[in-house]
Amino acid sequence: ELAEELNIGLDSMVFFDDSPTNRAAVRALLPQVEVPEMPEDPTLYTKLLHSLPYFPSAAITDEDKMRGNLYVTERLRQESEKSFTNREDFLKSLALELSVSQAEEHVLPRLSQLTEKTNQFNTNKHPLTIEEVRGMTKNPNQKVFYARLTDRFGDHGIIALAIIQKEESNWVLEQTLVSCRAFGRGVEDAFLHAIARSAAQEGVKTLSIIYSPTEKNAPAQQFVERVFPRGTISAGGTKKPEWITLTI
Repeated sequence: ELAEELNIGLDSMVFFDDSPTNRAAVRALLPQVEVPEMPEDPTLYTKLLHSLPYFPSAAITDEDKMRGNLYVTERLRQESEKSFTNREDFLKSLALELSVSQAEEHVLPRLSQLTEKTNQFNTNKHPLTIEEVRGMTKNPNQKVFYARLTDRFGDHGIIALAIIQKEESNWVLEQTLVSCRAFGRGVEDAFLHAIARSAAQEGVKTLSIIYSPTEKNAPAQQFVERVFPRGTISAGGTKKPEWITLTI
């Protein structure tokens, strides 16, 4: 139930429990969940937590600091949706606002983090270090776009990233990703629309996208098949969902 509520895979969860019976039950029933063995002495729990390899982080981002609040507001959204019989009416009620920009220095840690953690809506997963993302922002043949999302319940933070390889009349979306807590509400379409507008303003005619299948990125595959059925689209042919306010 927690995995479903947070929209994450069971293999992204760690079960930390002092009961051998509970640990054995989770190992047997949910083998995807990591279940570390616990010491008998409770004073060693903190040392064990620090030693576990499951929580690496190159930097603490603003989104990390607000994670608890993000879970609370997402629960409020889910409760609100129950009062609507039409999903589009619900989406309109959210007052979604997407702000799309090109990457700046202060957002690089979050963008690197997204490449590491985003699995479901990630068209071509390649974890990138902060230095690698920085290098892309300085490469004249590349562009790095990101997006922030807010709605009437609060701030989602930075939730989307696209790495573009510039060709003479075509932009290739080498890696396009949207956080698991944001896709499925039209955000991915609005993000692409913003990128397409920027491409058209620079005289670029078409967009294409790289997709590499994984065990987890079916949502990305569905997006690519829907929006890029022939692999390439016109830079002027994308649409933004009417319930999203877009700022570029």
